[in-house]
Amino acid sequence: MLQNSLYGFLGVSGLILLVVVIVLWTGRRWFWQWLRGTFGFVMIGVIIWLGFAVFDVSQYRTTISDQPLVILTIYELDPQEYEVRLQTDEFNEDRYILKGDQWQLDARLLVWRGPGAAMGFEPIVKLDRLSGRYLSLQQERNSERTVYQLSGGNWVDVWSLAERVQFWLEAEFGSGVFMPMANGAEFGVYTSQGGLVARPHNEAAREVVFGFR
Repeated sequence: MLQNSLYGFLGVSGLILLVVVIVLWTGRRWFWQWLRGTFGFVMIGVIIWLGFAVFDVSQYRTTISDQPLVILTIYELDPQEYEVRLQTDEFNEDRYILKGDQWQLDARLLVWRGPGAAMGFEPIVKLDRLSGRYLSLQQERNSERTVYQLSGGNWVDVWSLAERVQFWLEAEFGSGVFMPMANGAEFGVYTSQGGLVARPHNEAAREVVFGFR
């Protein structure tokens, strides 16, 4: 619902500004035409900005508390080297190579406050980073580290804007604790009030989590 509301707000704003530009450019007097043209070009710039903002918001997903944001499956390739598969839905799966003993997934969340929260708008989330780490401090300092940026750098970053403005739309950074890696382990990553929570989905994941604890 939040994502659709942002789409609607940005889209309607862009259409209104486009109509204003067309009206301003239809006059005949030179001076006023120049003023209208200058203001119109400024509005065109704003419309382009709104377009990039819509594109950025389109990369977010609505969060559902009882459904996983992503399913993460791990396959061991070599000692301390794993293939990690991230499945966001039944049609989309991305694969990454992580080195180390544990993995962590980070995300960016946009959360409504004030009237938006009162209307029941759900937060939306975008995966941000996947990283691995070693249990050994010496390896953590000296061995190869693997970190992947999961979201591209867009020209307009609504999350960063919300972080600075902090009005009715609030930016939050969701980060789950580091979880152990093991061959065949499957985890579901869920959103919560404190960020992200990883839950074991199969026996291999439960065994490595309880053994690690």
